[in-house]
Amino acid sequence: MPCLLKIDVEGFETEVIHGAGTLLHNQYLKAILIEMNGLAPRYGYDENLVHEKIVQYGFTPHTYDFDT
Repeated sequence: MPCLLKIDVEGFETEVIHGAGTLLHNQYLKAILIEMNGLAPRYGYDENLVHEKIVQYGFTPHTYDFDT
């Protein structure tokens, strides 16, 4: 089982999170690196719901700016 999950799907994060329930419940998964770039609404998704779902799985959100 992976300990890190990287998600970079250009607006389709909702679909990935929805389909990854078993993995997200796994005790070995320690971190999710997810790029949220504002494209989700273009495809009918809400990035806030992605955030809420990840928190429901017990993860604590953090942000970072790779330039700094």
